Amino acid sequence: MDEDSRLAVTLTVGELRALVSGVVERALATRVPRPADREEPLLTADELSARLGVGRRQLYRYVSVGLPKHSVGAHYRFRLSEVLAWFERRDRGEI
Repeated sequence: MDEDSRLAVTLTVGELRALVSGVVERALATRVPRPADREEPLLTADELSARLGVGRRQLYRYVSVGLPKHSVGAHYRFRLSEVLAWFERRDRGEI
């Protein structure tokens, strides 16, 4: 950022508190809910493709546009709850 694009703002404590509160609320609202059971299995691409009824090629197209994944070595693994939440947000137009 160059010096000409900096902006100084003066906020009261109440205004700062409201600003931070709003940012935190938005962050929590868009957070992917985690299952209560932290031991939710990681699915392989083949397992997830079968569950979703799509081919591996389509699954990797979804990955290229943001489908949540976990890297395990050179492979991707998926949590079903995260994937389903992503599709719900996509269907609502949030992503």
